[in-house]
Amino acid sequence: MQDESRFRQWLKEKIKRSRWVTRTTDNVETVARRLGVQASVLVEAQRELTEERQAQGRQPAALGNRSKRSAKRQIIEVEMPEAVFGDWQEYCRQRDMVPSVLLRSLVHTLLSGPENPMWVGRTWVYRGKRLVLDGYKEQMKLKGWPWSVKSQITHGAMRALTIRADLLGCTPTALMRGSVIDLLEGRTKRLNVTPGVSSMWDDENRYWTGREPGA
Repeated sequence: MQDESRFRQWLKEKIKRSRWVTRTTDNVETVARRLGVQASVLVEAQRELTEERQAQGRQPAALGNRSKRSAKRQIIEVEMPEAVFGDWQEYCRQRDMVPSVLLRSLVHTLLSGPENPMWVGRTWVYRGKRLVLDGYKEQMKLKGWPWSVKSQITHGAMRALTIRADLLGCTPTALMRGSVIDLLEGRTKRLNVTPGVSSMWDDENRYWTGREPGA
């Protein structure tokens, strides 16, 4: 198992030094087949290289064209119970993060790998309690839901989120609800901080949608 882990890391280092990480316009699955590696190895290499470049103050690496001009934007919103929203704000305060950046980072983190949230139901199950949006209709008639977070993401990310949700038999909202719960309950192992929309893919095929390649 240790030998396998070392070999996987060796592969990633080789990929990070190759032209495929930064110059190709093909999707992840196509490049992985061309290199003879698993798509997950390619995605991990891309993520590690991005983190290394960001730590050095350089531009993130990109598989394919992901320019600021071509990154079309779409709004995503998560409406939370008041108790969850309070913990969300505290998380942002402790880590000095803008709420919209944290939400976009959650979307990017979720779509960058195959792991799904532990809970993708229609309601909030948070810290052992089932929570609802009390007085939702009344609040919406007055001035809108006060405990919500919005962010901009690419159209490609939204399409990937929708495809993945459809395959799981849930909604994109349920997927993001589960991602928020995992984050606040400490199950998110690594957060891929995504400061701007241009740091995201605008092609859903570059994300983990759960769909078979070519489907």
